[in-house]
Formats: sequence, structure tokens, C-alpha cells
Amino acid sequence: MNHAETQDKDVRAPCAQAPQLHPAAKMGRLTEAIAVFCLFAILVCAFTSPLIGGLSHLLPPHWDPRLMAWDMASTARRLFSDPSLLFHGNDFYPYGTTKAFLEPLLVPALFNMPIFLLTGNPVLSYNITLLVLWSLSGLTMYLCAREILGHRGGALLAAAIWTLSPYRTDYYLEFNMQMSFAVPLVVLYWYRFLRTQRLRDAALTFLFLSIQSLSCWYYAIMVSLYAIVFSACYVLLKPRGWKVKKLLEVIPIIMLFCVVLLPFAWPYFQVRKELGMVGGSLAEANVYSADVLTYLESRPIRWYHFSPTYHHAETSIFPGFIALLFLVLSCGCFFRREARFDGNKTARIPRLVAAGGLLFTLLNLALRVGISPDAARFLPMMRFFQASCWALGFCLLLFLLRGRSQSKSNAPERALLDKDILATFLFASFVMFLLSLGPTVHARRQVIGHGLYYSLYGIFFPLHAVRVAARFGSLVLFSVGILSGLGVKWLHSVVARRWRPIAILWCLPFLLAALEYSPNPLRYEEFRWNERPAVYDFIASDPEDFVVAEWPLGEREKDGDFLLWSIAHNKKVLGNPCRWVRMMLPRTEEIARALGGLTSPDTAAESMTELRGIHPTKYLIVHREVLGGRMWLPWERLLENLPEGLAFLRAYDNQDYLFEICPIVERGKEFSREFSFEYVLEHSAARFRLRDGSDSPGGHPMKIYFNDRLLCGDRLSGDWKKYEFKLPRPYRKVAPNMIRIVSVPEDGNKSEMEFDGFSLSRD
Repeated sequence: MNHAETQDKDVRAPCAQAPQLHPAAKMGRLTEAIAVFCLFAILVCAFTSPLIGGLSHLLPPHWDPRLMAWDMASTARRLFSDPSLLFHGNDFYPYGTTKAFLEPLLVPALFNMPIFLLTGNPVLSYNITLLVLWSLSGLTMYLCAREILGHRGGALLAAAIWTLSPYRTDYYLEFNMQMSFAVPLVVLYWYRFLRTQRLRDAALTFLFLSIQSLSCWYYAIMVSLYAIVFSACYVLLKPRGWKVKKLLEVIPIIMLFCVVLLPFAWPYFQVRKELGMVGGSLAEANVYSADVLTYLESRPIRWYHFSPTYHHAETSIFPGFIALLFLVLSCGCFFRREARFDGNKTARIPRLVAAGGLLFTLLNLALRVGISPDAARFLPMMRFFQASCWALGFCLLLFLLRGRSQSKSNAPERALLDKDILATFLFASFVMFLLSLGPTVHARRQVIGHGLYYSLYGIFFPLHAVRVAARFGSLVLFSVGILSGLGVKWLHSVVARRWRPIAILWCLPFLLAALEYSPNPLRYEEFRWNERPAVYDFIASDPEDFVVAEWPLGEREKDGDFLLWSIAHNKKVLGNPCRWVRMMLPRTEEIARALGGLTSPDTAAESMTELRGIHPTKYLIVHREVLGGRMWLPWERLLENLPEGLAFLRAYDNQDYLFEICPIVERGKEFSREFSFEYVLEHSAARFRLRDGSDSPGGHPMKIYFNDRLLCGDRLSGDWKKYEFKLPRPYRKVAPNMIRIVSVPEDGNKSEMEFDGFSLSRD
């Protein structure tokens, strides 16, 4: 074993034995961590410039930052008012559990909460939370790479790739995709557990996995798959020294993890059960999967720009030339000498066969990607999925053979040697690369076959919650970061032995990578919370619990604004479907049609009936500035001839027009009222009046239903009759709860009713 690998073992051995650190050493590590965090905080602020100069009023020109800012601010209020209704937002009324349509963001919301409660400004608290937690990713990656590699310079480069690469700056408007600070800690402590089999390390692994799950489901699902791949490699490389008792002790920790996470995951299962909604189908994952050449897209980088494909994959996954250079240099570890694990020459034959098979399948994959599908038909090549599976199989076989050689040497060291690190993270990056390509693999926007994602979708259930397959590319960058850091370590060990002054330049790769990643100026627009439209202050001044409708509905660019403004009044709002591109929830789509139909004399009465059916809708805000001139003309005509039950209140600066939806006596054969779980939970006593409106001598029967359950039947007469009853449980938590009153016709009689005075109140 050479000097370099002996040094590696010396660095890792103390961690394997976990001795008590001297107080001065602890203080030194704390100082180092603070310095690294501050360094990345400065760089993140510089990369997101000019955000740091306008924290209270700047947001990216996109609906997602508004949506995330609203989510964290409303969560802060829920935690103080009623934590049991944490997943019930004030949007998408009359649906409930609407926050389960989003990422949980609970851990970021806890960080955001004191800032929002002190300042009252959701924009300011959003921006501070974003910058701090984004910077924290740099520190956690540094700590992870520092322990795995045992080299500060390599750890700094790995942290730069994970935190500052184009993947991150291209995603600057996707708050949830910056919430990856716990991912390196999951890998770090799981690696520690595999080495030491200490129960504490397993507990910390699942603690940080819980934190990641409550921050962003995407990263939790992806890092779980990554940990499985990493574990398979480690077990094959280190087949000896496992203690069954220690492994069995992890089972209660896993059970505790599931129990703790279940209350936060259950609302997502309720959404699936009641609405049939899933996070991502195979068709949707196909749309948002990476093209093979997405890994060469350099969109946000300032110094150069090239785009070999315009395939829509949400973000660039290009690691940068500095990262690629040191990734190549890390392969120098492969040629290092080490103690022979097996002196038998016949043991080399299986390795040569496996290596030859791996090279053949990788060449097959490269040809499949590099040539056109038409030319591929005339070549004796395997299909992409078939070649991928063979390549993975040959890799695992090589791990197995190397592990057997190590076990025969009786080597007690359980830390990964440099060659093991190289092989493990190359393999993990290859698996994540295949998953990022989605169900159907594309190269230059040409289909080249099914991918690994397609096969795992039916086996690994959490993939059903993944809508954007390209995001698996983030863990490719994680692996690239570790491997590039390994290249820094190898170069430093080779060069520093020959020329010691060069050792002071161990941080140079980090500086070069940070310089290369410097992005073009990011775009922001002003959202001045303290200068909000006056109509929202009026809504806030009304102490009643009611619902607000806004028009236009379905304009994604403006729905986010309206939703964030709703923090000012905290009333329930109809719609705001700014989180979906091609679909609305069925009831929301019907509400949008009803609001659009108010301006037509033919459909105004029907639209008013639809709006009154969403209880308790009270106000309608029409934004003239958003509608523009031509789309505003029908509303001007509506002001001259308002339908029954709609009253005009006032116009604010001739931009926001406020209407009130007033109760009236309704006539018809059927009436309905819909409300959310949260509302019926607090107002479970229903009251209304009915009478026969058909002037038939004996009246006619009617039935009252609640959520398709018959409550009572009665016979109406010409006199008003009051009905009052408590709504029975169980209530629907996601789908709208509904009271439906149906007239039952009799032969020869008309069946028309009159309905008035509906209200829901506390018991």
C-alpha cells in the first residue's frame, strides 16, 4: 500500500473509532463549519444578485415563488391557530387539504415562521429563507465530502458543484428544488452506519431523511433510491464484518420513522383516494424527463452558452468544465497501487470478463445515443434498456469480485478506499442518469427506447409522486461533486509530494468552479407587499368567515399574485389554480366557467346559482387592469344591468371592482350547497327554509342528502318550513362536502320549490 492510501486510512480511522474530540478540536471544527457556511452565503447572494438588495420586494417573474411564499406564510398562521388543520389552505375552496397538492415545505416553514410573524411580510421571509437554506446546502455537502474524501479542497469543490452549478441557478425560481440541505447528511450518516453499524448513525440518517421528507418529497424519494444503490455497492465491496444484531436494531428506527412521517404523508394519500390524483404519471414524467444532451445545456452560465438540444427538461444539468476535468483526474486513483487482495492469477479472469462485458455494453449505449434511430436498425446492437440492464449487471459483478478479493485479505478497514469511492459514485451517478432520462429515453429529441424509470415505476411506489424525472439529475451532480473532489485529492497527493509550495493552492479548483458557474444576471420583478391593493384591506376588515372570488381565474401569471395577496385578509378564495399547466380540478373549472358567464345575459342567472352554491361566497373582485380594454367591455355592460343577487359596491382606483353576492329566494327543482372540510368542521349546524313553489293542492315530497347520504324526507306545503339539523360525520376531507335538496315529482304535479335563508353555524 502506497503512502497516499496509508494517509487516507489515517484520516478515516479516527472517525471509524469515533473518539472524543478535544474541546479545542471541536471549536476548530465549528469555526471551520461557520466559515464554510459564510463563504457559501456570500456566493449564493452574489449568484442571485440583485436579490440581496431588495429582499422585501423582489420576486422572480414566475407564479411558483408566490405560491411557495403563500404556503409558508399560511403554514405559520396554522401552527399558531390550529395545527390539526395544517394541510388545509385557504385556496381552491371548496376543496380541502389543498396544501397536499404541493410539496410539504414544513421544515422551511418553521424557519420562515419567526421572520414572517415579526415582519408580517411574506416576500421578505421567503427570500431570507431561500438564501439561508440554499447556502446551508453548501455546508452540508462540504461536511459529507470532507468525511468521505478526507480532503478539504476536494470537499470545497464538491460543495460548489452541489450548491452553485447551473442546475441550481437555473432553478432559482423553484424554491422547493433549493431545499436539498439534508440530502448530503442522509448520505453521510448512512455511510457512517454502514462502516460502524452504530445505532446512533442509523437514527441520525432517518432523522435527516425525515427532515428532507418534510422539506421536499422529491429529494427524499430520490435520496432514498440513492441510498439503496449506495448500500448495494457497499455490501458487495465489504461482505465481511456485518453484525446481524446491529442490523436488526435498525428495524425499530425505520418503524419509528414511518410512524412519525405517516401523519404528514396521509393527506397525500387522501388526495389520491378522494380525487384520484397522483403526483406524476408516466406520461407526465415523459414530458419532464431529461434528454441525454440536457447534460450539456449551459443555459445560465455567464461566460459561454451552448445548447445542443432544446428539449424541455426544466433545468440544465451541466456540471461545468472544471467539474468534468477533475472528474477525469479522479480516474487516476484507479491506477494507484494497493496491497494485493488476491494473489491468485486465475481471479483476474472473471474481472477481465466482467470488465470486457461492461465496456461492450457501454459502447453499445454510446452508439445507441450517438447515431440516428434509422441507422441503428442496421447495426447488431442491443436495445437501450437491455444494454442498460447488462451494464448495471456487469458493474455489480465487478463490485462482487472486488469485495471477495478484499474479504480474502482479512483487511479490517471498512472505510471505502479511493478506488471504492471512484467505483461506487460512478455507479450511483450512472443509475441516477438513467432515471433522469424518464420512461422513454430521448437523444436530440429522438426516441431511442424505454428507460430504467419505466421498469421501476411499477415496483417502487414513491416514483408515482415524482412528476419531473429530470430532477434525478441533481443526484448525478451530487456524485460528480464527490468524484471531482476525489480528483482534487489525487492531484494534490501527486503534485504536493514533488513540489510542496503547490499544496497551498488546494482551494484553487473551488475558486475556478465558482468563477465558471457565475450566472448571467437573474431576472426579478417588484412585488411590494406594503403597497398592496386597497380592496384586500377592505376584505380583511370584514370579520365574518366567508369566501372571495376573483376574476380572471386561470391566468397563471396573476393567480399567484392573487393568492399571495390573500395572506393580507386570510379569507377563503375560489380557485387560484396557478400550480398546474394543463388541468384544473373539476369544481374549480366549473367555477371558472360560471365567473366567465356572468357577463352574458343568457348565462348570468345560471352563473349566479353556481356561485351561491359555493357556501359562503360573499365578494367578487374583478381586476380591470388584468383584463385589459377589450375583455373589460362586457363587465362595463354588466354594471348597467346586474343580475339578481349581485350588487356593485365600489371601484378602487378604477382598477379593482368589488361586488357582493347577496342572498335571495331561489326557485327550482334542486338546490345544493358545497363547503370544505375545514368550514363544516367549525360550522356543522345547517339551517334553511323550504316551501312548495308549484301551487299544487297537496304539495309534493322532497329529500335532503348530505354527501349522498339521505338525511331526511318530507312533504312540502305552501307555507315556509324551517329545517335545522347537525351534519353527521364522516366529512370529506379533500372533496367538497355537499348538502343537496331534491324535489321528488309526482304524477300530474309540478315539482318546484322555493329555498331561502341557508346558513351553517356552530352547534
